[in-house]
Order: sequence, then C-alpha cells, then structure tokens
Amino acid sequence: MNNERLFRFKWIVPILILALTVASCANQVDTPSPDVTIIPTSQPASPEEESIPPTGGSQPTPEHDHEHEAGEEPHEHLDVSDVLYGDDFTDTSSGWPKETYDNYYIGYHEPDYYHVQVQSPNDKTLVPVPGKPIFEDATVEIKVFTDLDNTSEGGDYLYGLVLRRSGDQYYAFTISPPTKKWYVLKSSLNALEVLREGSDDSIQGVSLETQDTLRVDAKGSSFFFHINDKLVEQFSDSDYTSGEVGFYVQTFDRTRIHAHFNSITIRKVQPAQPQTQVLYEDDFTDPSSGWPKETYDNYYIGYHEPDYYHVQVQSPNDKTLVPVPGKPIFEDATVEIKVFTDLDNTSEGGDYLYGLVLRRSGDQYYAFTISPPTKKWYVLKSSLNALEVLREGSDDSIQGVSLETQDTLRVDAKGSSFFFHINDKLVEQFSDSDYTSGEVGFYVQTFDRTRIHAHFNSITIRKVQPPLMCNVTAATLYLRSGPGTEFTPVTFLTKGDRIEPLGHSTNGKWISVRVESSDQQGWVVNIPEYVSCNIAVTDLPTVGP
Repeated sequence: MNNERLFRFKWIVPILILALTVASCANQVDTPSPDVTIIPTSQPASPEEESIPPTGGSQPTPEHDHEHEAGEEPHEHLDVSDVLYGDDFTDTSSGWPKETYDNYYIGYHEPDYYHVQVQSPNDKTLVPVPGKPIFEDATVEIKVFTDLDNTSEGGDYLYGLVLRRSGDQYYAFTISPPTKKWYVLKSSLNALEVLREGSDDSIQGVSLETQDTLRVDAKGSSFFFHINDKLVEQFSDSDYTSGEVGFYVQTFDRTRIHAHFNSITIRKVQPAQPQTQVLYEDDFTDPSSGWPKETYDNYYIGYHEPDYYHVQVQSPNDKTLVPVPGKPIFEDATVEIKVFTDLDNTSEGGDYLYGLVLRRSGDQYYAFTISPPTKKWYVLKSSLNALEVLREGSDDSIQGVSLETQDTLRVDAKGSSFFFHINDKLVEQFSDSDYTSGEVGFYVQTFDRTRIHAHFNSITIRKVQPPLMCNVTAATLYLRSGPGTEFTPVTFLTKGDRIEPLGHSTNGKWISVRVESSDQQGWVVNIPEYVSCNIAVTDLPTVGP
C-alpha cells in the first residue's frame, strides 16, 4: 500500500470518526483508525530473566460495532470437528445479516453468494461469522470476486478475510484485484498498519469466472498466507491469540465496490506445507524428455528405464557434470535430487562422490555432494584454477548404496545465502557471493574407486523456499556469547527482530543465531514464547559454543 495512499488515509480517518460519533445509531460501521503505530518502550531484561514476555492479547469487544449485531448470542468456542464452520451461502436462513446503511449494505445474493457493498470512498466494513464465535488456531479459507456490474470504475479497493478479531484489534489478509497486490493488515486501538505486502499475478477476482481463494493458517504466533493455493508469505506475531473471523471490504479512491463471497470454511489448522512454484522437474519416466545419451572412454550417461537417469564414471580420479537439457539459467532457486549407487555396476573399494551442481558457467560452479562409503558430505566450489572444499562434514543418515536407501539432497540458494540439506535435515548454511546464476545439473566424481554408477531418481527445481528465519516474540531477549545464562550478554534483541538459526546446543535449550543484516552472532534461549522459527529447532545441526 503506497505511502501516498496511507498518508491521505491518515487524515481522512479522524474526520470520518468525528462524523460517525454524531451520526445516528443506524449508521454505525467499522471505521479505519489513524495510520499511527504505537510502539511501547521496553527495557532490557535483567540478567536473571532472559525475557519479559509480551503483554499483547485480545481486548474486550465493544458492545456494538454493527447495529445488526444487537441481540446476538454470546461467544462460543468451536472445536468439535475438523471443520469448525462452513457456509456456501445457498441457505439464506443460515444467519448472516441482511442490512442496508448509508455507506454500505450486506446480505445474501441468491442463489449462492454473500455480498458486501461499500458505497463511499475511503471506508471499510467487517462482517463476522454469525454468532461471533471465537477461534484460536484455525485455517480460514474464503472464495471471493468482484461484481463489476455494481462496482464503480477507477481507483483501488481491498477485500479479504479478518481473523482473531476483538473490536478494533484484528489481523486481515486482503487483495487488490485492480493492482494484483496483497496486504497483511494489523489493526490496533490506535492504528491500522501494513505488516506485509507483495504482488501476485494469479490474483484475478474481477468476475465470477476468475474468483480468488484466500487462505490463512494461524497456529499460535505463526501465520501462513496463501493465494490460489500458493504460499505468498509467512511470519510470526503474538499479539492477538484468538477472536472472531469474517469478511473485510475497504475502499480508497474507488467510490463503490461490490464483493461477492462464494464460501467461507474454518477448519482445525493443518501443519503448513510451504508451496513453491516448480521451475523444472523430471522423474525420468519419459526417455524423450531431452537428457543426453552418450558413451565416452571415461564415462557414459543416459536413461536407465523405467525411471532413472544413470551416470557412470569408469576411471579413477575423474569426474563429469550433466546439466539440465537446454542449459537454462537459474538464479535464486531450490534444487532437490534423489540419488543412489547401483552396486552391480560399481567397483569395490575406494571413495567417490555424487550430488548436484548449481550456478554453473563453464568451470565456475558450486556443487553439493555426498560420499556413501564414508557418510561424509562436501560443498565444493570450482573456479578457473581450482576445485576447493568450502565446507565438509559427516551425516549418519547418508545411505545411497542401493535402491532401497536413496538419499535426498537439497540446496536453497537465495542471493549469496546457501542452505544445504540431506534427507530433509539442514546440515550447513553459509554465504558466498561469487556466482549469482548459472546451470543446474548432476555431479559424479571418482577418487581411488575405479568405477561408480549413480542412479538419479528425480530432479526438481523450484522457486526458492523462504530462508530459515526466527522472529523474536518476547519484548526483549538477550543475545549471549554462549549457550547458557553463565555466558555474557552480547546485546539484547527486541520484539520483531529477525535472526537466522544456525544450530542448537547439545541439550536443545539454546539456539545459535546470526542477527539479520549483520555479522553479529550469539545464542538465544529456545523457548517458543520468546522465539518463533519457520523450522523445527530439532532439525538444525548440533553446534558447540
């Protein structure tokens, strides 16, 4: 949401509030708060206490914020089944209000929509689920589109869903079909602020044929936001833990917006699975998909039907690289392969490596490889003059010595940051900015092993998944020089600070972190109420002080 619009909105709102104060009760409507963020001051925690827990939480709901809500039943908690609430609006007696006011109207649009029309600029309204039940952890999904016949031309607007609402305190996930932008909003007693925003070309919503699906998975302080079944954002905020759920419609310079809500479903929250766009994939069941089939003196490559691609290097101290057909160039990406050793065609004794190569341009590339005989892994960097080992380590989960024990290798490359995984476990992360883009493919190398025959089961290249990140959710939190209260505090972090997790202590009670956008490293206590991460801390490597 651009600054000019928010600036204009900031000065319009007080006028609207004043007008609403003197208006008749029949014209009551939820009105935006001034765009001012109130940041409470806080002091560092004492040495005896790692954190002062946040004091946020739901506030009492005003007695009325829509005239039609008078006389409703008290709040109730819903937790009796996987589906907590659902409505497709084919039954006009299901309890949603049907009301007309000066600046908006709401009601059923038979045979199967619920419509909300805001008919004045720089205005908004919220319509909660009938009965205003309270939900805590939940997945909320709506389908919505714009009725162009009843919407004015020109200008911008938003619509979407609201959750964890208590009066003026709530979160909202909204989209702007005219601009194809999305916004995560947070309303407090004194401010309506934009927490996150972005663009998504899949946003349509300008007619019945192009409705959009918005979904939020809210679990504790963690939120995952989806548009049309694609994850677009995730972050943590612990201020509001429960509240009402409903619809949200807002105008800016658009004088009238008429939104049709096709359905709403509220379910028990499911574990969020990051969804990312696939840029390239092959499971090698189609021999005509373009991968080369060649035989040379020291190696051969080709399909091993019905579902593998094989690379055999048949001389010691040799190697070969096989890029994706067409040699497309990838920048930021997640690359994942499944690979194992065909023992029937591999000689005995000695060592070898195989894995994936990325950001390759001629002799310049990075490679992530494993040695099944030794259960070691290596991050390699090739330049015009050298092939060097940047990182190495051991991992007992490495198998890869038969079809039944294939290994999964994955690299998340985003800018200069690299995250290396073996069998869904993070084993290393570091930064290197020399190579920013290039080809992706397979890597096989022999040492004293005279022949290695590798079977690649699949390769998938996706838009890079969000890098590992933790958010400080405590008011203040010490960053210490080691994993324990006996170590000296380096500095203190405050709520909202972002830190990169590097590993955990032997006992799992402390997390080694790097402060975002700096080289400062230290340790923070591993307490979910103080730190929220987008990875299970137990999946991080064990590291020492």
